[in-house]
Amino acid sequence: MYICALFYTRMFGFLLAILFLLSFGVFALPRKHKALYAGAITLLVAVVAAIPCFDALLQGEYFEAQLQLPLAPAAQVGMDKLSAFFTLTTCLIFLVSAFYSFSYFQKNGRYKTHAQLSLHLLFQVQLLFALIAVLVARNAFVFLFAWEYMAICSFVLLIFNGQVRSRIRTAITFFVQMHVGFFLLLFAFAMVENATGSFSFGALAEYFSGNPNLPVFLLFFVAFGIKSGFVPLHTWLPETYAQLPPTFGGVMSGAVTGMGIYGLLRVLTFVQTDFLAIASTLLVVAMFTTIYGICMAAIQKDIKRLLGYSSIENMGIVGIGMGLGMLGQSAGNDFLMITGFSGALLHVFSHAVVKSLLFFSVGDVCSKLGTQNLERMGGLMRLMPRTSLLFLCGAMAICALPPFMGFVSEFVLYSGVLGSLRGWGYSVTGFGVATLAVLSAAGGIAVLTFSKALGVGFLGQSRSSLLGEEERSPALYAMLALLGIALLLGVYPVFFVKIAYQVVAVSYPIPDAVFIRHAMEYTLSRACVAIGVMVGIAAGIFFLRRCLFKKRRIAEGETWACGATTTAPRVQYTAGSYSGEFAALTRPFNGGSRRMDEPIAEGQLFAPQRKFRSVSHDIFRRKIRPGIRRVSIQMNKLAIFQTGRVHHYILYALLFMILIFLMTYFKFI
Repeated sequence: MYICALFYTRMFGFLLAILFLLSFGVFALPRKHKALYAGAITLLVAVVAAIPCFDALLQGEYFEAQLQLPLAPAAQVGMDKLSAFFTLTTCLIFLVSAFYSFSYFQKNGRYKTHAQLSLHLLFQVQLLFALIAVLVARNAFVFLFAWEYMAICSFVLLIFNGQVRSRIRTAITFFVQMHVGFFLLLFAFAMVENATGSFSFGALAEYFSGNPNLPVFLLFFVAFGIKSGFVPLHTWLPETYAQLPPTFGGVMSGAVTGMGIYGLLRVLTFVQTDFLAIASTLLVVAMFTTIYGICMAAIQKDIKRLLGYSSIENMGIVGIGMGLGMLGQSAGNDFLMITGFSGALLHVFSHAVVKSLLFFSVGDVCSKLGTQNLERMGGLMRLMPRTSLLFLCGAMAICALPPFMGFVSEFVLYSGVLGSLRGWGYSVTGFGVATLAVLSAAGGIAVLTFSKALGVGFLGQSRSSLLGEEERSPALYAMLALLGIALLLGVYPVFFVKIAYQVVAVSYPIPDAVFIRHAMEYTLSRACVAIGVMVGIAAGIFFLRRCLFKKRRIAEGETWACGATTTAPRVQYTAGSYSGEFAALTRPFNGGSRRMDEPIAEGQLFAPQRKFRSVSHDIFRRKIRPGIRRVSIQMNKLAIFQTGRVHHYILYALLFMILIFLMTYFKFI
């Protein structure tokens, strides 16, 4: 059992094995205690996992162990700084998600049977075990086993509301595309094993030292790019995010999607040649992913799909950081290499925390309203002030605005680029200028995107009835914890940046790593002083205003409507009208069109009522849809073998055994 070797000592292995078995006890508990029990197991797993992570990050200790399992190659596991960074991030997101799930099922658990609820909670805990196994795996056998188990757990969690047909279809699409990535990983590891005779990750370094690096890297890049949502490998992600259950949204966006980034970073530590080609590939794909993702997010009317495309944009920014790191390595620019990889790590953590906050706040709203359509929301700031304020802060953080931690990660990337524009050759200068343009444009469009989500969905007049009122619950405290982390690491990021730099310095040891870290910490500390002063002034003004107006009566009335005597929800800005001009500018990206059910004839002065609507499509998803439909039609023809008769299935098994015998006899296998 792989989980027993995760932390390389008998004590940690024994504890995790016991917790793994105890997680199945959720089936035996009464309904009202199931979520609490699953949360307690998650807390214990996170605590057990955090101990070696802190040892690796703070003390630099590296753990490694090997198990010889029956009917399997040796299972190698280990914990270094890179694994520890992602493991702590994953455990944090799962902890907060456990608190949110407890609150959600307390109020909404009546919609599920005991078995469905138990299965959902079980696989949410099992997914944590799978992710930890992915992060500590040190050979292909353990890694691929954990990667497959991660896909299975995610699939089960996606079909939580299995009676919704669209959710089943989306989950199957997700499962199929994850297996495309799995087979690409299998093929890449098979090539390495064929050349070196080893399944361990260390064999990658041996393979890259004697063979061209780019072909095998591209296999890994496509496989991990599918998981991370790089364009054009992203087609599963927006629809999956739109169908995510509220309890799984933070985990999927904050932890599962980041596994693709971890895989890429792990492979990049072994690359030894073709630095410029790999850097160029990463930067071109990541820049296009960033722009495409945020442009598509800006025109969405479904708020969860909007967050999905925003995640694509953020994965693109992480890819830009990795590309800059490889570009610095190709040019011998240590400053760009360290800041690029460090900025990527910082943005991974920032995105995990902030996007989880956004998904939890949106999940709370959608559960009460029964809709994800922005054009049916409105007025939530008055009815749900705490949740709305949390969404506002999350929107500011995801747009990289101070004083939140999203600003810190992009500040590090900007600093690396600006410090390398002169004297490092045309490739560094050209990609540096392009990076500045892409990050600046993406930041501006992100502000447009989330100002639309906030203005249309949370401000103005209500377009639908809200079921109940906002309550104090563990979900609010879970979101407040995420907001506190985002604010703390935005105001005082020095410790956070130091850990990221140390993770990179271990993977890419250079003599000036400490000097570069101190220089960046000094620059960040000065920036954060200015941010702290700004926050202090704003807080002082707010406090002073509250004191001055505490005893005064504040009059309330209708918002001024440009002279109109009556207002109604229908005359407000909609999500489509808010971003209509931008959608028209980016029509080559979004495949948008405007439709009217019947055109108005020329000379028709008093036209009857018309219906007008604007639509947009993901051009990549639209391109692959005909091919998927043709494959589905051909696969449906295989249903002729599904007769429902037991003796036919026994015959199939017998024929398969005969085939294997013949292939072995003639030495085909």
